[in-house]
Amino acid sequence: MRNAGHMHDAPGELVELEVSNVAHGGVGVARLDGRVVFVGDAIPGERVVAELTDVARDSFWRATTVRVLEPSPHRRDHVWSAASIERAPAERAGGAEFGHIALDHQRELKRQVLADAMQRFAHEATDVAVESVSHGEGWRTRVRLHVDERGVVGPYAARSHTVIPVTDLPLATSAIQSIAPLAERFPGEEVVDLVAPSVGEALLLVGAQGGVVTERVGDREFAVDARGFWQVHHRAAPTLSICPGSTPRQRTSISTAVSACSLRRSPTLRGQVRSATCASRPSSRTPERPSMLPATSRSGRGHAR
Repeated sequence: MRNAGHMHDAPGELVELEVSNVAHGGVGVARLDGRVVFVGDAIPGERVVAELTDVARDSFWRATTVRVLEPSPHRRDHVWSAASIERAPAERAGGAEFGHIALDHQRELKRQVLADAMQRFAHEATDVAVESVSHGEGWRTRVRLHVDERGVVGPYAARSHTVIPVTDLPLATSAIQSIAPLAERFPGEEVVDLVAPSVGEALLLVGAQGGVVTERVGDREFAVDARGFWQVHHRAAPTLSICPGSTPRQRTSISTAVSACSLRRSPTLRGQVRSATCASRPSSRTPERPSMLPATSRSGRGHAR
């Protein structure tokens, strides 16, 4: 293992790093010989031993924590054993980047990332608050699993196309967990999608299988491509539709806009969704969209919710 001051250029090399900050995507920020290193499975304030995983760029490198020398008081056992630091980096499941951090501190780190983005891109200081809408697990209504050449199903390892077999999906809703075919094999397939809409039963979609699901927000229902975009958190769409200070008309417009990406991604469903959107209105005209809508995240990356 080398320390700062030595030349580093080999993926797989172990380095000692002081993690000083957090970046978008659930990774820590450190410096090595003046270069920025994004460090997975670390927490600001920690000193760690990390394995270099990507040294192709001059501007920054990537690394993954393999051992914690000085742990943060906010570190906890990972909520998903398949993503634990006890596993080799190449064998860790991706998709739960904050799972090793106490829930309150996850939200604080997300607040810091958002405040930093507002300062950098909008040149505005903001005292934003990140509030809870759930307890941190059992919230995910969409899960995509991948299939390897042996037919084994599982998530990808972080920043990899390596399929990691797992025995549980702790971030998923109970409906998703009950149908997850984690012990089955799907030779010849590429993906398995698990979808738990707010109306009706959860769906298991193998390969090219598709369908239409119904999502309800307030008193409105939307016909949505089962594989199209929808807010991945089970409380996200209702929360966005009741933004504080909005008028009833704005709330209607916001709930309509929640499915806007589904409309764009699924042209064949546009008529169905528009009909559902207008079903509870005396007029058949689609409500106008507000000039500004809450920001949404397609990936659902990270863990705090």
